[in-house]
Amino acid sequence: MARGRFKDPTLVSLASPDEEPELDLFLLPGAGAGPRSFSNWAGSVPPSWRVTAACLPGRDRRTGDPFVTSMAECADLLAAAARELDRPLVLLGHSLGGMLAFEVAKRVPVVTIFTVGSSPPDRIVDTGGGSDEMIDRMVREMLHNAGVPDSPVLDGLVDVVSPIMRADLEVARSCRAPEPRGVGCDIVSYYGAADIMPALSWQPFTTAHADVVVYDGDHYAVHTDVRWFVADMTYRLATRGTLGSVVWEHT
Repeated sequence: MARGRFKDPTLVSLASPDEEPELDLFLLPGAGAGPRSFSNWAGSVPPSWRVTAACLPGRDRRTGDPFVTSMAECADLLAAAARELDRPLVLLGHSLGGMLAFEVAKRVPVVTIFTVGSSPPDRIVDTGGGSDEMIDRMVREMLHNAGVPDSPVLDGLVDVVSPIMRADLEVARSCRAPEPRGVGCDIVSYYGAADIMPALSWQPFTTAHADVVVYDGDHYAVHTDVRWFVADMTYRLATRGTLGSVVWEHT
C-alpha cells in the first residue's frame, strides 16, 4: 500500500489520481481489521477516484497506540480525518465499519454511504462478554476467510489480531439507538446471500434514498469480489448524479 501525503495518521492512501480526484472514497474496515484488509481495492477503482482506508489506533502502522473502545470516540477520530479529504465524500463500511460510516456521516458532509454486511442501527448485535476463547475463534475464522491456512503463521496472526478484535467488540457494545433524524445522504446496503446477516433496509435512518442489494457471496466478499462492488457502486453514483454519466467497467 502506498503511503498518503496526509497529516492525520488515520488516513492510509490506497489509490490517488495524478490529477484532481473526482471523489474521495473512504473505506472503513470491519471488526478486527485494519487498512490492509482493503489492499485489493488499490488497482480496482476508476482512475479518477482517490481511495483512502481508515487506520484506527492500535493496528498496522499505529500498533502501540492505545485502542479506542467507544463508538462516539471512533466516529470523532474518523470524522476529523475525513475533513482532510476535500472532494465529494463517499464512505464504504464493512460490518462494524458500516455503523462507523453512519456515525461519521452525522459529523461531516457525505454524498453516499455504502455498507457491506452491516446491521441497521436499530438491530445492534449483542456481542456478549467476549471470552478470550470466543475472540480467538472469531479471529481464526476471519483469517481463514482471508485465505490464511492453518500454520504457525496463522497462530501468530491470531495473537496479533485478537486484541484488535476485543477492542472493536467494545466499540460495538457501546452503540446506542440512533437519533430519529439519522442522516441526509443516500445509503446503499449490501448483504451476501451466503451471509447469516439478514438483508434489512436502512431507510428509517436517512431522509434520502436507501437501497438494499443482495450479492452472490459471503460476509467477506468485499475483499475478494472488489470489481463487482466497484462496478455496482459506480453505476449507482452515476445514476444519482454523483458522478458523470459514464459508468466505468474494470476489465
